[in-house]
Amino acid sequence: RFRLATNLIGGPALSPAEFAKRTPDTTLGASLTIVAPFGQYYADRLLNTGSNRWAFKPELGLSQPVGPWSLELSAGALVFGDNPHFFGGVRREQDPIAAFQAHVAYDFAPRFWLAADATYYAGGRSTVNGIHSDDRQEATRIGLTLAVPLAERVSVKLAWTDTIETRLSGSGFTTYAVALQFYWFDP
Repeated sequence: RFRLATNLIGGPALSPAEFAKRTPDTTLGASLTIVAPFGQYYADRLLNTGSNRWAFKPELGLSQPVGPWSLELSAGALVFGDNPHFFGGVRREQDPIAAFQAHVAYDFAPRFWLAADATYYAGGRSTVNGIHSDDRQEATRIGLTLAVPLAERVSVKLAWTDTIETRLSGSGFTTYAVALQFYWFDP
């Protein structure tokens, strides 16, 4: 997986000291993630570590600070290449999956923040040897993330997400995550 990113408006490259002292402003960024067909792939096996296809994900993201609040929107699409050697020796194609996200975050103090998130994605219907499958994905998810500093360079991040609506029965899920973060530079 390779990722290229740039800011189109705002957010110039800064040293860690400059970044800590900056006043946040409107930022518009763009990225392109490229997923190469790495991993072993065997056309005679349904489960593989590789997918035998390329994938690309262009995205745009907008961030607008308003005092201690941050409002963020992003939109992107995951575009898949074809797998000409899918299970059983057939060709598998897949439509792009569009994704939209919104985040509202509140900064209580440096490294201490709370964010509410909403995600909507749709698409991804597959075609095998020219026959369309009824596997189009569509879901709406919500979540909360809390980051709490534990020490000068250490914080913990707690996150929860849940599916509130999905097109495919059984494809909804809830996740819980705990992450320990270590900061390598002085803010």
